Amino acid sequence: MARILLTLAFLFGPALALAEPLAGRWSGTYACNALGGAQFTLETEQAGNGIISGTFSFEIGTGGHALKGAYKVMGRGGADGFRLQPRDWIERPPGVEALALSGRTRDGGAVIEGEMEGCALNDRFLGASAEGMAVRLEDANSEPVPPTMGPPAGRWKGEVICRGQRKTTLSLPIEAVILTDGDRVAADARVHVANQQGGVPAEQRTILGGQSAEGRLELAGLGSLSPGGPRFQINGLSLAVDGQSLSGPVNMRGCDKVSLTYAGPAAVPPLPDSMTGSWVGTAEQQNGAIAMHFELRNGQAGGFGELRLGAPAHLPVERRSKLHLVLAPVGELNGWQLMLPLGQRAFEISQDDVRRHSSGPVGPFAKAGAYLVSETPAGGLELVALIRSGDFAVAASLMPGTPPGPKTSVLVLQRSEGGLADAVVAGETPPVIFPEPLGGTLAAARSREAQCAVLQEWITPYSEGKDMRGTVIANLQRELAEAFTDAKFEPVFGLPFALLSDEERRALARFIREDCEQGQGMADVGFAGAQVIGHQRGYREMVKRLTDVAESSRWAEAALDEAQALSSTAASLARIEQLKAGARDRARELSARQIAGLDAGLALRARQIRTDILRADIDRDLPGLSAGSREDGALDQLFRLAGRIADEDVLPDARQELHDRIAPPALKISDEYVTALMAEVDTLPASLQGLADARRIGAALGPVVEAVHEHFGADLRPRIQPLFLRRSMIESDPAVLEAFRKLLADAPSGRGAKEAVRAAAAQYLDEAAMQRLPEYDAVYKAALEHAEWRAIIITDNSRNPGGDEPRAEDIARFALDRVREVNATISQIEDDCLQGVAAIGNSPARGIECLTMPAVWTGQKGFASELVSVTKISCSPDAGGFRCYFQQEIQFFGPGGARMNLEDFIGTFGERAARLEVQEALFIPGNEGWQVLWGDLR
Repeated sequence: MARILLTLAFLFGPALALAEPLAGRWSGTYACNALGGAQFTLETEQAGNGIISGTFSFEIGTGGHALKGAYKVMGRGGADGFRLQPRDWIERPPGVEALALSGRTRDGGAVIEGEMEGCALNDRFLGASAEGMAVRLEDANSEPVPPTMGPPAGRWKGEVICRGQRKTTLSLPIEAVILTDGDRVAADARVHVANQQGGVPAEQRTILGGQSAEGRLELAGLGSLSPGGPRFQINGLSLAVDGQSLSGPVNMRGCDKVSLTYAGPAAVPPLPDSMTGSWVGTAEQQNGAIAMHFELRNGQAGGFGELRLGAPAHLPVERRSKLHLVLAPVGELNGWQLMLPLGQRAFEISQDDVRRHSSGPVGPFAKAGAYLVSETPAGGLELVALIRSGDFAVAASLMPGTPPGPKTSVLVLQRSEGGLADAVVAGETPPVIFPEPLGGTLAAARSREAQCAVLQEWITPYSEGKDMRGTVIANLQRELAEAFTDAKFEPVFGLPFALLSDEERRALARFIREDCEQGQGMADVGFAGAQVIGHQRGYREMVKRLTDVAESSRWAEAALDEAQALSSTAASLARIEQLKAGARDRARELSARQIAGLDAGLALRARQIRTDILRADIDRDLPGLSAGSREDGALDQLFRLAGRIADEDVLPDARQELHDRIAPPALKISDEYVTALMAEVDTLPASLQGLADARRIGAALGPVVEAVHEHFGADLRPRIQPLFLRRSMIESDPAVLEAFRKLLADAPSGRGAKEAVRAAAAQYLDEAAMQRLPEYDAVYKAALEHAEWRAIIITDNSRNPGGDEPRAEDIARFALDRVREVNATISQIEDDCLQGVAAIGNSPARGIECLTMPAVWTGQKGFASELVSVTKISCSPDAGGFRCYFQQEIQFFGPGGARMNLEDFIGTFGERAARLEVQEALFIPGNEGWQVLWGDLR
């Protein structure tokens, strides 16, 4: 059966008592034996008799396989902590056993920690109260506050009772300076041991830490500062506080108990004035950089300091683990200021570190028993954290400026002044100190956030608008290459990109990855760090690319200079096109930004040249054109100039200026031309000649009216309205209609008769007028049909025709009707095919027909057939009618009347009708003429 997981196996100091009632809500993680990563929430309340009751909820695993459960707990709490026993299950997942919790509170109840009973390995749990942590952090973010120095703070003297030889008793003098902050206690104890050879007594100095509660003082020995090693180190004290005395057992080799008497207030020495103030810095640790802020002050009761640590420094403040310590000096040690951590104003483990079952980079500093503090020759501040017993042994003889050893934690800070002080006040993280000779605006930035902002500003002009993660790396390197040129890179980083050492590149890449990309979400900067600066192959490729880029960049600059020097000629425009082609050839060595700048510069110069050429043409021609007319072509040339001004890529400002120059003469000549032609309108006779003249005048004025409106925005249509009115009056005259009918009826017969009718009609009316005038349209269509009939060559080669059999004209009439039906079908198919799916729909047959229509592959309508000749061969009685044999000749014409051979495009009818083969049809007499059966045309 699986046991509930309890994890987070770390204790940052001596066991702490349950200082306050266990009432509230804590959340955290736990582990049990081989299982880890579980989450828990403990909600409790405590009655006055010390009985604790509550609910323990847990979740093991994630997603669909997660096990969730909860059970009630009950127990008791006191100075030694709390113990909660499982009572009743609320929600029980299969295979899980409820276990008891044994633990403690610390940080004013903000944190609970302890063990799960019944787990042989990894039995720790750690939880935090959001409300409690908020209070702690609020206190920690305020101005530094000196330690409270409440009882039992002070100087204490007394004796340690030890066992001597032959059951004798020894009394060793002891002095202790006890410092307090709330219930937290630190002590500097010195035991004087007599020299057996009669010399000066040896001093055994021990640093202790712990907590006072309910009349007792529990201290644990943290390390010895005695030269030569700890012979009589105090491992622990458990003292009863009774006013002016402390007494109790001592954990010390050969010794049993200690008694101390109050000797006066603790004399906390002041800190050197040169050391007081605000200090900041960052410390690179294996598991993440630490942001540091150290406030040192001298108060009325002596010196004190508050050390605030947050990590990882590259993450936002709310996602960091935080440790805020209050320290007090107890004097000098070998030139150092020895400062003892009295208490934790805040200690919060981030959720990221909790999930990793780690206290993060700040965790070890919570265990430090003392700090050595000294100013450095460079004006900085050095802190040596004494965490392990070996650190204390080294500190006993360590001098400032001497390396303490690879395992000792050393923090280096700089004074918070100017912009750096403002950054700290704003909640920013102290800047990274890069190895020399890295410098530039990056090194000068006031904080890590500002350093990342410098890099973002550096890369943005080249990365903006690009998909950095979805584009081939080689292409992105090309786009970013300009950012790594000496002109762009060196001002930011202090030296050329190609001169970066491997160490410098690694330092930059780590900073970019952790602080800028992960910490501030700067993906573009992250790409530059991962794929160029920190990537060995990417670095080499960029260095090579920069060589080519430098040459192409110089070429691009020279190309722009050359373009600026070009004269305003057509040859110069051709040269600019050559330069554009050269830019395309160098696209792999120029960034999109460079190419865009080059294209824009060349396009602007070409626009300037075209403007100059156009202006020169206008300067040359405008004086002569202004004195011209429509008849001599001046107006048309002005229209062409207006079209060039509108269509050619010239400078926008010049476009309007040039347009304004040619508009007055163009409008003047147009006005004169319209006036002259409109003067003829009132005298137009009501005759075909008057109709022809109206069409002539309208055809002459139409292009001018349209051009004036298109190029100059002037509407001349009201000016020519009398022409339309007069033409309408002429068209409405019955005599004119009759003359039109007679004109078309007198058109020549034979081949070309239809063209003759069209030509005659076009002198007076165009196609649009025909559609507008149904009477004229009917006359026109009747004339076309009559001309079509008269154009057919009809021959009767039959022998001895009967009086009641079909005549050659009857057969020709039938053939002509069939041709007209085919032409109507072709016209409809053309319409359908050119409209596409909207007209064809899902008809496969019509789709196949479209494939045979010339209109589909020419885009033009008007393909038709024409009956040329019909020759009757013979007719004989058959089936109540006559079976007749004849020949027909059909020709095909395209738009405009051009003759075509369309046998392969119009299907069966075209194939059969285009041949001079003998045709066969059955003519049956009926009440309304002949009924004809012809299988091929059904």
